[in-house]
Amino acid sequence: MLMDQIEGPEGPASIETLYERYGTLMFHYLLAVLGRREDVEDVLQEVFVNLTRYRENLERACSSRAYAMTVLRHEALRHLGRRREITDYDFSLLEARPESSVTSEEARRLQTALAALPLEQREVVVMKFYEGLHFSEIAEIVGTPIATVASRYRYALEKLRAILGRQAEED
Repeated sequence: MLMDQIEGPEGPASIETLYERYGTLMFHYLLAVLGRREDVEDVLQEVFVNLTRYRENLERACSSRAYAMTVLRHEALRHLGRRREITDYDFSLLEARPESSVTSEEARRLQTALAALPLEQREVVVMKFYEGLHFSEIAEIVGTPIATVASRYRYALEKLRAILGRQAEED
């Protein structure tokens, strides 16, 4: 059970603990999907309201991260459905993982290229590259087979290479 996994000496972990553990992951995911900080903050707040409101579902979940990310993804897609078009992505808040050797200029180019990817590929790249999740974890979150997640990642990398190659030629 989830609460057994995150229970501390004082008893079950709070929603605040979930935010401390997964807030950055959730923020990065929402930024990749929604593109604007204002939307990210609105949806993130709504997700934590829902996690609090339906705490009994959270307590029955097997994985706190997968459950929270699934709720997050559903809320992000619901929010996205209310918007007509996204043209103002701001990925400047995404940062490569500390162990990566990506320079700030390369990160800017990558962020620009990310905006050109389809949502299904972009979300996998963000969860895999920026947050270091395994394909099995991503598959659980997005509700698709691992092979589909791996394919989306592979296609995304191919597209990113092509986009980044064009950017390099233009410079």
